[in-house]
Amino acid sequence: DTPFCQVWAEPPILYRQFFHGGSTPQFLGFLGILALGVYVLCFLYFVLFRLGKQGRSALEQ
Repeated sequence: DTPFCQVWAEPPILYRQFFHGGSTPQFLGFLGILALGVYVLCFLYFVLFRLGKQGRSALEQ
């Protein structure tokens, strides 16, 4: 409720209004879960296949 706290809360609120103004929380949650699934699949591919076969040289420099 203090002005100090409101300064920290404004950017996320403005971001949501700007990019996801008409979206429901359920839809945004679905997008978050979908993105997490894609991330986990990519991470598992890297760990199981690339890192498993090439070792530390799989990390691109």
